[in-house]
Amino acid sequence: MLTEKRPSPVHGVGLFVTKDIPKDTRIADYHGVEMSMTEFKSRYGNDTRYTYSLGRMNRIIVGKDCLQDNPSHFCNESNDPNVWYKKRGVFTLRDVAKDEELFLKYPKKYPRTYSLQ
Repeated sequence: MLTEKRPSPVHGVGLFVTKDIPKDTRIADYHGVEMSMTEFKSRYGNDTRYTYSLGRMNRIIVGKDCLQDNPSHFCNESNDPNVWYKKRGVFTLRDVAKDEELFLKYPKKYPRTYSLQ
């Protein structure tokens, strides 16, 4: 297991690596139900939490019903990310040291209830 969920000093629960991981390593797949943006809007309105946009395809992966099964949902946000989403997975942007928390940079339109540091 490359990661584990732990209390985060940044926000609630975070995802931490359990060993040193090199740049460009796939950490986790992004699990969820793929649907059209139209279907998503009719079900969830503008609540984009726990989603992964497939923007160019006008589709979205919704992970709201599988949070506990998916470590990728526990990456907190930072202006200095060390992982990113690509190819429906979470990949390291740089070498990540053991016990380091994984951070993403969320899209600009993501609904936030906090301030980034």
